[in-house]
Amino acid sequence: MKPFETESQRLLDLMIHSIYTNREIFLRELISNASDAIDKMYVKSLEDEDLTFDPSQFTIRLTPNKEQRTLQITDAGIGMDEADLERNLGTIAHSGTLDFKKANSTHDVSSIIGQFGVGFYSAFMVADRVEVISRKYGAEKAYRWTSDGVTGYDIEEWGRDAVGTDVILHLREDAEDENYSQFLEEFTLKQLVRTYSNYIRYPIQMEVTKTRRVEQPKTETVAEGQNGADAANAADAAVGDAMTATDQADTTSASDAEAADEVPQYESYQELETLNSMTPIWNKPKSELTDEDYKSLYHQERFGYEDPLAWTHIVADGTLSYRAILYLPASVPYDYYTKDYKKGLTLYSSGVKIMEHAETLLPDYYGFVQGVVSSEDLSLNISRETLQQDRQLAVIARGIEKKITDALLRLRKEDPERYQKFFENFGSTLKVGIYQSFGAKADQLGKLLVFPTSRSMQDGEDAHWRALDDVVADLEAPDTANREAAAASVPDGDAAAENKAEAPQSGDAAAASATDDIAADEEEERPKSKIYYATGESAERIDTSPAMVGLHDRGIEVLYLTDRVDEFALKTMREYKGHAFQSIFDEDFSLNGADAATEANAAEADTADQTAVFEEMKKALGDDVVAVKASKRLVDDAVILVAQGEISIEMEKAFAEQPNGGYIKAQKVLEVNPAHPVYAKLQQLKEAGDNETFEAYAKMLYDQARLIAGLPLEDPVAYAKAVQKLMEK
Repeated sequence: MKPFETESQRLLDLMIHSIYTNREIFLRELISNASDAIDKMYVKSLEDEDLTFDPSQFTIRLTPNKEQRTLQITDAGIGMDEADLERNLGTIAHSGTLDFKKANSTHDVSSIIGQFGVGFYSAFMVADRVEVISRKYGAEKAYRWTSDGVTGYDIEEWGRDAVGTDVILHLREDAEDENYSQFLEEFTLKQLVRTYSNYIRYPIQMEVTKTRRVEQPKTETVAEGQNGADAANAADAAVGDAMTATDQADTTSASDAEAADEVPQYESYQELETLNSMTPIWNKPKSELTDEDYKSLYHQERFGYEDPLAWTHIVADGTLSYRAILYLPASVPYDYYTKDYKKGLTLYSSGVKIMEHAETLLPDYYGFVQGVVSSEDLSLNISRETLQQDRQLAVIARGIEKKITDALLRLRKEDPERYQKFFENFGSTLKVGIYQSFGAKADQLGKLLVFPTSRSMQDGEDAHWRALDDVVADLEAPDTANREAAAASVPDGDAAAENKAEAPQSGDAAAASATDDIAADEEEERPKSKIYYATGESAERIDTSPAMVGLHDRGIEVLYLTDRVDEFALKTMREYKGHAFQSIFDEDFSLNGADAATEANAAEADTADQTAVFEEMKKALGDDVVAVKASKRLVDDAVILVAQGEISIEMEKAFAEQPNGGYIKAQKVLEVNPAHPVYAKLQQLKEAGDNETFEAYAKMLYDQARLIAGLPLEDPVAYAKAVQKLMEK
């Protein structure tokens, strides 16, 4: 027996016990080696005219033997001679490998060792002895290599009629925590082939046990020795006697016996079956594929039980070529929002599954995407389980990210209904991506955002959510009806002349001129127009908010943000295509254009006469609010709570749901509608000096404003008593 070199023996031990994370990988490695050997035979056929390469004849055969506890992997590849066995299997790596390992001992060995092609040695994870019987193409002799993976190896001349290689694994005995016998079971072997080697280009075959129905011969009814008329007469007499003796009971027994004869019988038999599909659909032209092909792959790879919502097929050729089929799930995976969820695409190389979840191929905000990626250009590390060059993976990841963005944008434009279904499931992930990237992904992900809006609510249940692009398009191109309405409000004739430096104009001319002026003003204001939004628990509740009444009257579109992360994302973005986001619940809320100045002047004029009332209310409410002021947004309602500063009321709610987040509070401003009868009541109480009732009104109005804002009452009992007391007066 030839001993392994000292360095090779240590490295072998490392490979068996450290490099591979899963014992079942051994079969993938051995099948891949067999496939490589057949590839070499194909190349040889291109050089040798006498060699005909018929892919159907070049197969990989699995042969389990439970009695002998062996698993044999046979290929019809190029084969190896004595020198090849010595070089490929006798020496694991070049001299100096141990020094290399020691020099990098602080690193993860599985990622720093080069590509030495030593997947064969994974066999020793499940076998205590391995035999390799091989005959090389063009050679007259075959050889056998044997080793226990510990002491060394033997090479001897052996018999093999055909060119190719047999790898025979003598499986280890089962232990308390290890079941090696499973690798002799048909089901396990079929499952491993389909999981890791389904797209190897050559047939992987195995004799499998099947059952079939056995045809039963018909029962003879005539006694031996009787024939012709005598036999018939005798049979009739026998039947007659039996019927007389047992009557109907025997008839039933005869029927039961006849039924028993019809019970189907089955037998087991062996049949050679191809275990892999061989040709991955991502290598086929898109024109040849149907929807059912894509759905079949989705289920075959066990991405989900439902059919996918949508998919895209990517073919990228260049310095680094790859192919991919990506899917949008129709529903949220049950563990998607848990730490157990594993994002990432299934990665193949040369038909071999390399990674189940290649996380680095997907950014977190596209973590919902499922699918497969295949590339023949990847540099794999020693175990084939991870990639050796992160740069290659980064190139593929950038390309995939762009393709996902394009596919989602196309779906949003071409099929709004399906896109809305997708967004309801996974839109939060896109918004979190904007927030966590500190706005770096705002341009890319912003165009994928859709929201319910005051306009979509008005259009009815069948209306789709509105994209930011659509909202901006309307801001930048107001409809003609709005312009005409604005022009109609402009005074004509003499009234217009008083406001013009030039000569008086006729009514029609003035209106036309006013329309031009309005259009010019709008053109000037458009780049500064705000995108309004409102936050709340549901679109329906937002739509009936007191703050929305005046905006509904003006026909102003407002985004309805109902997801906790919505406002965080928009505040991170700050603006979209030059249009700043503005909450209608911010203290400094104002309308676009001339309406802003009008409201500001009105509010300032009102505040001058109301300062005393508001100061008294602030005194009664203490630190619950930072200010009390006249509202410029209320129409029919008495009060509303708005926020001052960066933390909104809705953000306060979001923080309250987080551990140790309850201390983060919005700076609340209580706005009072001076046109509401309740304000007149407050003035009366203030003038009458009824401080107790005034304070009760102030606190009740504040609590009502909290309820409208969706905030809990700090003291529900006190609130109920205050309402009762005021009702008694």
